[in-house]
Amino acid sequence: MPATRLIALYVNKSKGASASMHERIEYSQNPEKTEDGELITAYACQPATAAEEFLLARRQYQEIRELRMHITNYSKTHDIYTAYRKAGYSRNFFEAHREEITLHKAAKDAFDQLGLKKIPRVTKLNEEFNCLAKEKNGEYVQYRTA
Repeated sequence: MPATRLIALYVNKSKGASASMHERIEYSQNPEKTEDGELITAYACQPATAAEEFLLARRQYQEIRELRMHITNYSKTHDIYTAYRKAGYSRNFFEAHREEITLHKAAKDAFDQLGLKKIPRVTKLNEEFNCLAKEKNGEYVQYRTA
């Protein structure tokens, strides 16, 4: 995972995060703007792959956050959905608990899309998230001392 310090990304309707990242990297490689590279430092960072690596880490964080949200919603609404099934999928029961049932179905659909047979534990996801954060922060510390 690359560690570098770039100007904060500016993402708008016409320009996504990837385009913004490529723009910042191109700027950092411009000798006129960086006094022939004297103002640029990086650690374990290749300009050709930096944008993809940053976006990959960002995607991994986002996937873990979404999965944690779906697991939480699924567990909170499980009892209501079970009661809904036992009520024979009653329209009145559905109307009374529309939000919870919709959240439960959305979580279940997300698990199906990911192909999960067994729902992972939130603690395991938290460990994975913390591991990613430690790796990123560790590389940044090494970058700062390099």
